[in-house]
Amino acid sequence: MLSSTFVEDIFLRFYSLVQNGQVSVQHQDFSPILSFHNKVEDNEELTQNQRNYIVKLLEKYKNLSAMTGYDYNAELASAAWKSKLRVLDLSKKIYVEETEGKLWVCLRFPFQLKKQFEQEIGISELASLKMSHWDHEERVRKLSFYDCNLIQIYEFVQQNNFEIDDSFMIALSAVEEIWQNADDVVPYSELTNLGVQLRNAPAETLEWWNSHYTEGVSADLLTAKSMGFPLRKNPVNLVEKIASSTENTFWLK
Repeated sequence: MLSSTFVEDIFLRFYSLVQNGQVSVQHQDFSPILSFHNKVEDNEELTQNQRNYIVKLLEKYKNLSAMTGYDYNAELASAAWKSKLRVLDLSKKIYVEETEGKLWVCLRFPFQLKKQFEQEIGISELASLKMSHWDHEERVRKLSFYDCNLIQIYEFVQQNNFEIDDSFMIALSAVEEIWQNADDVVPYSELTNLGVQLRNAPAETLEWWNSHYTEGVSADLLTAKSMGFPLRKNPVNLVEKIASSTENTFWLK
């Protein structure tokens, strides 16, 4: 008769046999056995799939274990679990929150959507720039509000039937209004009969510009670009291409 008939205790005893080399397991099984051992040791709640996997492993090696003197076959058939069953959160929700003065778009969704989400939204690039991270406490993916494509995210959550919190819709509406009035607020430059002209520039910037522009189109376009006033037109030559780009680095063949 075993000292305990709980599956967790049977598994921990089985794990000790594996660690001591008394039970040899296949290479592909060692990693999940180690992972489950750590979860059981830390008293973590397990999902039904994880429970089934542990039982499958115990079933697989029950004869080898019995050969060492630890026969749990009869007990395993009716063994109970000590820990509570972990119920997966399959909810899908998006909202906006402010943390330490910074706005974040927060998304909660099941693991099955992770790959699709990362591919469509381009998470790897945002993460490398520290504009995205996983919040372990809230269990949500957080994206920097001002560094992500809100329209793209909105399309993604609509397609996947997310619950959309009012905080996100209010923020999205505010951004769309800004975009609609971009011509009145976003700084840019354009080519006119008078040469390169700055648009939506503060008075002091215009004063400096009027006293420093050279009337040489190429030089003025590059100066405007360096001041944060990219050219707004389809470029027809290399200088215009550089001046109209939002990038600051270029590769020339």
